[in-house]
Amino acid sequence: MASPPPITTQKPPESSETLCLRVQKFLAAQQLKKAENLCRRSLRTYPKNLNLKRLLGGICMLTHRPTDAERLFRDVLDKEPKDPATLTNLGTVMMFTDRMNEAETAFKLALELRPDLAGTLDQLGQIYHAQEHLDEALECYEKAIEADPTYTRSHARMAVIYMSKGEKAKAFKSLRTIGEGKDGKAHAKVALGDMYLEEGLPGRAVRYYSEAGRKMPENMDIIRKLADAYNQCGAAERASPLLERVVQLKPESPQGYVALSSNLTNLGHMEEGEEAIRTALMLAPSHPGALCQLAMMDKISPESKETERMLGLIRGKRLPASQRIAVHTGLGRIYEKSGDFQLSFAHYSTSARLRRANFERNKQVYRRETTTRSVDMFIEVFTPEFFEQRKDWGNPSEVPVFIGGLPRSGTTLTEQIIAAHPQAFGAGELMDIPRISDAAVRMAGRKRRAPRCFPLLTEAQVDQLASQYLSRLEKLSQGEATKVTNKLPGNFMHMGLIALLFPKAPVIHCKRIPQDSLLSCFFTNFANGHLYSYDIGDLAHYWRQYKRIMDHWEAVLPDRILQVQYEDTIAEPELRSRALINHCGLEWDDTCLSFHKVDRPIMTASKLQVRQPIYKTSVARWKRYEPWLGPMNDILAEFADVL
Repeated sequence: MASPPPITTQKPPESSETLCLRVQKFLAAQQLKKAENLCRRSLRTYPKNLNLKRLLGGICMLTHRPTDAERLFRDVLDKEPKDPATLTNLGTVMMFTDRMNEAETAFKLALELRPDLAGTLDQLGQIYHAQEHLDEALECYEKAIEADPTYTRSHARMAVIYMSKGEKAKAFKSLRTIGEGKDGKAHAKVALGDMYLEEGLPGRAVRYYSEAGRKMPENMDIIRKLADAYNQCGAAERASPLLERVVQLKPESPQGYVALSSNLTNLGHMEEGEEAIRTALMLAPSHPGALCQLAMMDKISPESKETERMLGLIRGKRLPASQRIAVHTGLGRIYEKSGDFQLSFAHYSTSARLRRANFERNKQVYRRETTTRSVDMFIEVFTPEFFEQRKDWGNPSEVPVFIGGLPRSGTTLTEQIIAAHPQAFGAGELMDIPRISDAAVRMAGRKRRAPRCFPLLTEAQVDQLASQYLSRLEKLSQGEATKVTNKLPGNFMHMGLIALLFPKAPVIHCKRIPQDSLLSCFFTNFANGHLYSYDIGDLAHYWRQYKRIMDHWEAVLPDRILQVQYEDTIAEPELRSRALINHCGLEWDDTCLSFHKVDRPIMTASKLQVRQPIYKTSVARWKRYEPWLGPMNDILAEFADVL
């Protein structure tokens, strides 16, 4: 008699639906490794299951493997080309790898199939925002909120756009409407950080970015923004580990290396900065930011493949305005260094024209009458009688050193010489004096705007404002310096207030021949503000008002302000540096002649130049462009004999 067949106890395989649910539970518990292992085992059983491939693609995105994610999402779309969720995921991969045009196409295809996808609308809005198509971005964010009123990210991004358009009330209203949705508070804090950074208050931005980062510690955009805020606070050394973490988390993205390179050059690590920017270009050879940064390092020749790529970028039509401006500025630099001043001027002037148009689109224009009226008020308030009546006021500290002058007049060079001294600390461009001016308005009961509120201040209030400034300097320098510089160029407008607060503090006025000063401003792609610098007529007007207020300060504050002529410093560096150090009340130290070797952060447009020994190529720079200046020559001729 034959034996009966053995009884097996093997369980049938779990269904694909059950396996997908188990993977999703691991994901909800943030157990990514377990989710991935289960997903891959399940695909061996169900190799054609599209839901498992979608889940594995999502896991690859969460673990920063965009190439693997893209392959999986494309496998799904080969079978289901009209799947809006997978089209959105594919677009997200494209954004992650800085392929914005492909991402835009994917999102639009998804929205044709499902117009109410809030997340997809929000991501498409981000692309429009990056391209500076602000109205289209706002429309996407509004549709996202209409589709899902709790979608907090779109509220936050709308606030940033309103802020850039100068509509602050709408910006704060947008933030106040943010509910308690998923990650809502974190996104609100990011938006507040963006707004405070836009307002020139990086310290507050650090606070909000830090709070958001604690909620979303792996979010690279937040990490990068926090690093930027630290940089603007003058704490570049705190930004470095953050940016190094960004490139570790996202090694496929060139943007992290661009930010890291900028930070390294701020700190004076020029070779490491160049290495980082070349890594970015290996990842994305036509990356506008990376190409422009390399151009400003003077590492690109007109015949190079990098120059050809930059020319290709401006020939295209999809380059956002801010990047087009930067590329033209970079090309201006490349052709200037090669001696082709005609082509250099063409690119610099195109950059300036585009900058002006960009500001005008956002209803930001330089108003000559406003500047003239402001200077009038300073002259009316700060009279000899004003100072005589308050001659015993203010804090006697000589720790603060104030440097002012037009941008590109040598303020960075002057600070660098002082900061090279062992007893000095260079704090960079501090916004504290303009903020003290705003505080004075509040102290005076908002009865008058600055500067007309200053006569209403009491002696005790002046002492309070001065003490607050000294506390800030002590914190910045960690109490280890006997002199702390503030080189905000706009200090020239506030020298009366500075004299009131600190009657014994050294004050330095940096000067440069007007033609070079004006043209250098015209050629510079400033990070923000300086609305007067994009039109030579506006520049000439601003220079006249600057000269008028400086003549006034020299009259009412005799022998108080040291005049530092840029050209004299270049011609006689030791003689002029000794006079500068003496004015600051310091004993001479030979390290002041090796200022370019000082290890300190420099955040301004001159950060690359002051890492070199003194050179003479910036003197009489304007003459090289004279044949192509056209009508500008008539304006510049007005200043031919002025120093």
